[in-house]
Amino acid sequence: MTTSSQECSPAVSPVPQIRSFPHRIIRPLADKEAIQRNFVTLPNRAANFSNRNLTLNERFGIIERGYYLESHPDDIPCELEEHRLVNLVPLTKQATLEEVMAELAEATAKRNESKKKRTSVSPNPCESTASSP
Repeated sequence: MTTSSQECSPAVSPVPQIRSFPHRIIRPLADKEAIQRNFVTLPNRAANFSNRNLTLNERFGIIERGYYLESHPDDIPCELEEHRLVNLVPLTKQATLEEVMAELAEATAKRNESKKKRTSVSPNPCESTASSP
């Protein structure tokens, strides 16, 4: 019994792949010139941060030194608008002001009716009809 690679399909992972950017640029942050004087060679080491996923420690280290990472514009595959996960147009029907006011008036009327029923059906047990001397 022989199996070919075409018959066996690899398992599909439910976790999306992490996008890694092959080229990164290190840019200076504004108003951080005093800190950047101590780390002048950091922008020259941008190649060390390319083609791999960076740890949070590395990212924060760059920020603490007064710089930030930027992906090379050629490496960004598409516009952010194409992958927006939030729907800007509501998918459900939005109620008009008149509908909301009518529902509110109906709920208030029901609440008032239930209050009247409760007060008329059950008298207050704390009040007694007999007077005490």
